Amino acid sequence: MFMPKTALSRFCLTTLIAGVLFNSSNAQAIQITNIAPSGSRGVDTTLNGNVQTGGMGTDGFFSFASANLLPVSLNDPFNSALAIGGNGGQGGNGSNGNIVNLFPFNAGSGITIIGGGGLGGTSTTITNGGNGGQGGNGGQAFANSVTNNSFAVTASSVAVGGNGGEGGFGGNGFTNFGTNSSQPGQGGQGGNGGNANSNAHAQSSDGGDVFANVSQTGGSGGNGGRGGAANFALFLDDPNRGNGGNGADSHLLNAATGSTSGNLSLFQTATAGNGGLGAFGGKAGNGSAELSFSDSQAKKISTFNTSSGGNSGLGNTKSEIGGAATSISSITSTIASEISVVNSAFGGNGGSLGTLAQDKSAGGGKANSNAEARNSGKASVFVSSNAVGGHGGNTGNLVNGVSGSGGNANSYAVGNNSNSGSVTVISNASGGNSGQSVDPRTIVLSGQEFFSNIGGSADAYAKATSTQGNSVATATANAGLGTLPELVKAHAVSSGGAGSEATAQATARDISVSVKSRTDQQTAGISESFASIGQALPTEANQTDEAIRTYASLLPDAEIAQTALLNQTLVNQNFDFTGDSTAILLANLSVINTENTPGLHTFHSSLDLSFDTAGIANPQDLLLGFLTPSFGNTNLAAGDKLIFSYSIEGVLSQSFTLDAENIDNAYDFFNGRTLNLGRLTGLTDSNSVLKLAFNLVLDTQTAGAGLDLGLIVGNSTFVTSSNSPLSSVPLPAGVWLFTSGLLGWLGTYRRK
Repeated sequence: MFMPKTALSRFCLTTLIAGVLFNSSNAQAIQITNIAPSGSRGVDTTLNGNVQTGGMGTDGFFSFASANLLPVSLNDPFNSALAIGGNGGQGGNGSNGNIVNLFPFNAGSGITIIGGGGLGGTSTTITNGGNGGQGGNGGQAFANSVTNNSFAVTASSVAVGGNGGEGGFGGNGFTNFGTNSSQPGQGGQGGNGGNANSNAHAQSSDGGDVFANVSQTGGSGGNGGRGGAANFALFLDDPNRGNGGNGADSHLLNAATGSTSGNLSLFQTATAGNGGLGAFGGKAGNGSAELSFSDSQAKKISTFNTSSGGNSGLGNTKSEIGGAATSISSITSTIASEISVVNSAFGGNGGSLGTLAQDKSAGGGKANSNAEARNSGKASVFVSSNAVGGHGGNTGNLVNGVSGSGGNANSYAVGNNSNSGSVTVISNASGGNSGQSVDPRTIVLSGQEFFSNIGGSADAYAKATSTQGNSVATATANAGLGTLPELVKAHAVSSGGAGSEATAQATARDISVSVKSRTDQQTAGISESFASIGQALPTEANQTDEAIRTYASLLPDAEIAQTALLNQTLVNQNFDFTGDSTAILLANLSVINTENTPGLHTFHSSLDLSFDTAGIANPQDLLLGFLTPSFGNTNLAAGDKLIFSYSIEGVLSQSFTLDAENIDNAYDFFNGRTLNLGRLTGLTDSNSVLKLAFNLVLDTQTAGAGLDLGLIVGNSTFVTSSNSPLSSVPLPAGVWLFTSGLLGWLGTYRRK
């Protein structure tokens, strides 16, 4: 890039530190730090406002920093490069305006004043306040580190773009109390943040540990300059402030690389710049980081990959959405004994608005995290994916303002081992909080928070597969605070050759549902768990290859609940989801022995929910309906045992045990029965929270045996006339086991 000689003279400040480190070649470790100077401040306007525009800040772009270790340090064991771009200069200030000859007294003209002569007319010669100069753009930064040695090596590279300069202040205007006035000047626009570029490569020729670390940060936009005011009267939200500068994007694509037959560690961090505050808040930068490679040398692989979107600037009249963040990791190995992949994405916060704004505050930035690790050796595999949406912007206008919605979060994680190693996969998605439509000082005084828009949605998926080893998959979805979003879903699938476990949890403020499916450690099989708020259950409900399946939807809407009750006449008649009934839970619990090896195998399906009932306008009875059960392809044999239980914390607990001798009676009991668990208001804790749990456990030696059971729980009232106490149900003696906490037990029963 061409650069003037005058710019070269102040191009950079470089510090080179060389120290001798002990290694086989006695090579030097080099650390380069390069910090560019900031742009100079713009020249202020002079001549008392006769010039309308303020001076411009010096552009920091030519004060960029470059720290490039290639090819100086090819044989060094530890090299690092730090480059920081110069900040943009501040814009010059506009001068004050003026009105000359304010009160020339010419008798007999103008406005009559009692007791005196006429007031003369005013002069029409006026000068407005000068506009502030634009802040300079932040400088760019380039950093590159390369390390090569026979032993352990480290390459570290950090690049930080310069921040945009602040806009210059607008000059003040004057108001004549007659007819003419001088207009205040506009504040200058903030400068844009500078870009950054960073790379690092490390390699060991003799199996030493290798670590490559890359950090890249885009510069933030400068604040808009303060606007001038009439008669020097400063406004709270400054309607004449300049616009904020934009934050720079930050994108990394395989910027950290390495090679060794030992331990390989690669770290990437991309951070976008923030927008500056102004009349129009500056746009936030977007962040992305991608790390993808296939390796056939390293014995252990660890990667850390993260991106962050910038926060948008506060705007007096307009704000922008928070910066988006995208992180992708895809790692494949053929010989590693351990693989660890950690991947994260954080959306930036939306810009808030001032008290003068009538518009809607901006929403939080979205976050997408996608992580995969695949191994064909005997490695243990660990994969973690985390996505967090940005928070919506606040609004200071308590009458007409609307806060921003929370940013959406999507997390996807997959781990696969085609050999005997274990696989653990964790996927977390957290939507951003809605912005608040209240003065933050009120929150401090009252202790309350007012989230007045939609919280960010959350969608998490985790899949763990091990051909011969143990597998564990966990998915967690947390909706952002605010109005319930359309999507809150967690889905986990685990397939293990020596035990599998899948856990899914969905949460939205004061309601939560968690489900778990698992086999014992000696049993191969597929476990699947699905937890959602307001969603329909998956359509895979008839899959026959899954050992355990636990599906749950908390607060399904009326249409979903009605669809689930089609052809369920006996249960359907006790719920009126178009009237006063409220669907609280729709679920499916299934335990089927898909293991063909002999011996006793155990399968667990469990569900826990916590539900704040305060929002139910018409509390009635808590009804539990059983939907058509299926007892697998094979009947239980001697020694097999199936246990179904449920409980309400602090109120009741009940367990039903089924064996080969009472399967006919059990089918009659489950098929089309609705149980009344009691008045809803008597089943909650002191905070009106209902805590309900279900468990289904199968101990069996019989392939194909098990139970698939649908459940629906709702706030409703019996409409049939056949309500009969549990004691009248013809069940074998000793089948039902009660606890001392059992209260208010009634049931309806119809035999097909």
